[in-house]
Amino acid sequence: MAEIGLLRHLLFLLLCIRTTLCGSINMKGSGEYSVLGREFTFTCEVVNARVTGLITFLKRDNLSFRSVCGVAVDTGQQITGNNRTQCSDEDGQRHRYTLTIRDVSRDDSTVWQCQGGGMRSNTVTLDVRSAPSIEYFGVTSGDRTVSVTEHDNVTLQCNISSNPASTIEIRNKTSSIGRRKFSNYNPVRSYKQTMKAMLLDVSCQEGGEYTCSAGNLIGKAAQQTVLLQVTCAPRRYSSSSDNLVFASNLHENATLSLTVIAFPPPTFKWRKRPDSRPINTTRVNTEGVLVTGSVTILDVKEDDFLNYTVNVENTEGQLEVKIALVSKSKPNIPSSLKATSTCPRSVTLQWEKAFNGGATQSFNIQYREPGGQWITHPTRPSEDDALQLEIDDLEPGTLYQIRMNALNDYGSNSYTSITVTTDTATTSCVPVYVVVIACVASVLLTTAVHIVVLCTKAKCQSQTLTSAEAEGDNETTREDENKGKDLYTSLIPVKDAYENINIDNQPRPSTSTPAASTESPSSDPYYSVIKDTTL
Repeated sequence: MAEIGLLRHLLFLLLCIRTTLCGSINMKGSGEYSVLGREFTFTCEVVNARVTGLITFLKRDNLSFRSVCGVAVDTGQQITGNNRTQCSDEDGQRHRYTLTIRDVSRDDSTVWQCQGGGMRSNTVTLDVRSAPSIEYFGVTSGDRTVSVTEHDNVTLQCNISSNPASTIEIRNKTSSIGRRKFSNYNPVRSYKQTMKAMLLDVSCQEGGEYTCSAGNLIGKAAQQTVLLQVTCAPRRYSSSSDNLVFASNLHENATLSLTVIAFPPPTFKWRKRPDSRPINTTRVNTEGVLVTGSVTILDVKEDDFLNYTVNVENTEGQLEVKIALVSKSKPNIPSSLKATSTCPRSVTLQWEKAFNGGATQSFNIQYREPGGQWITHPTRPSEDDALQLEIDDLEPGTLYQIRMNALNDYGSNSYTSITVTTDTATTSCVPVYVVVIACVASVLLTTAVHIVVLCTKAKCQSQTLTSAEAEGDNETTREDENKGKDLYTSLIPVKDAYENINIDNQPRPSTSTPAASTESPSSDPYYSVIKDTTL
C-alpha cells in the first residue's frame, strides 16, 4: 500500500513540474444567455500554471463531451474547428483563450468546458433563448386544409418551440377562440408547447381562415394559417318574409334576389313556373358562405307579376323558395305596436314594420285622450330608423289612445292602435320589463318566506354532514394539473357575426303557451299580395 501512495505522489509532482506551478483552468461565458442566431463567446483562463500543447473547448452531446475547437498554446492559432466556431489566444500572453460561436443554434444549448495541460475547467451551461417558432398548426388529422360537415367537432392544434415559454393564441377572423400563457421553462433545451382548441358542433359560418400566433420576451413567431371548410346544405340567410316579395312598376326592370348560407357554393335556377325553362338573366355573388342569387326581369309586364320559383342546390342538399313580384302599392299595416315604458308624462312606443309596397315607408303616430282630438306626433320615423318613439308632454295617470299607420309614395294603410295609461305623478319612470322582473322577484321572495315559515312550524332541523359525505358532495378543481402537459381547451362555437339571426328559419322553442293570434292570414305581407297562386 505504501508503494501505491508513493507512486501517486510522484505522479502529482511530475504534473506540477510539467505546468511549472500547480494552477487551475477556469471557464465563463460572455453573458447569462444567448439569443438564437446571435454571437456568443466563452473565455478559458489558465491561472498559476504554464501549459503546453492545446487548449481545447468541449461540448457535451448526450452523456459525453466532444472537442469543438482547439488552439495551439505556443502560437495562439486555431488548430481544429469549423467556420461557425473560432478559437484563439486572447491577449498573447498564453493564459486566456476564447471560443466564439458566430451563429448560435439550438444544439448549442448544452454544457460546455475547456481543458489543457492535463486540467479541466468548471462547466458552463449555455442557455439559448429564442422567439417562438410554430412547428405545426392545423387540425389534429394533420391536414393544412380540412373539410368537415356542419355539426362535426373540430380540434385545432398549434405546436411551438421557444425559450422562454410563450403565449399562444388561436383566432378566427373576428375573435379569439383560445389563448394561454405558458410558464414552464427549461434553460438547457428549447421548450415545446402545444395548444388545442375545440369547435363544438361547428356551424357553416365558422368556416374560413384560422391563425395561430405566439410571442415571448424575445420576439414573435410568424403567424400560420389553416383553412377550415364546413360543408352545409343551402338555407335562407334571413327569415324575414319581406325578402320574399319584390315590387315594380310596369315597364321597369325588376331584380329579384335570394341570399343563402351554403358551402360549397350552390347553383341557382329561377323559373316563372315550375314546369318552365330556367331564366337566363341570372347572377351569383359569393362572400364566404353567404351566396346571393338574383334574376332580372326586363321591361316588366302584367303577366310578370306572379310567384317565381328559385331552386338552390349544392352537393349537400337543395332548397326551393317562392318569391313574388308585385306591383308597387301602399305599404302593409305595421305590427306589434306596444309601449315599452310608461312614465307620468311620457310613453315609449315600439313596433315592427311590414312590407313597404316597393317604396320607402314612414310611420305616422297620433294620440289623444278618449273623445278628444287626435294629435299628430311631429316626428315621422322612416323604415331605416330605429322603430321606436317617445311621446312626451302627457298628463300623469291618464288613459291615452295611440294609433299608427305606414305610408309611402303610393298611399297609406289602415291604422293599428293601442291604449296606454300613464303613471301617476308619484310613480317613478320605470320600463315595463323592469316592472315584470320586479313582480317575478316579489313572487319568488314571498314563496321563499312561506317555505321558511312552514319549515319553522314543523321544527325542521338541519343535519350535519359527515366528513365522508362532505367529501363526496364537493368537487376539487385542479387548475394547474396540466402544467407541463398539452393544454386542451373546450370552447363553444362563436357566432359573432350571426348571433341575432335565426339562421335555420325554425320556430324557437317556448315554455309558455302563445296567445291566440288576432291577425288574419291577409295581414301577412306575403299572402296579402299574392292571393291566387294558380298561374
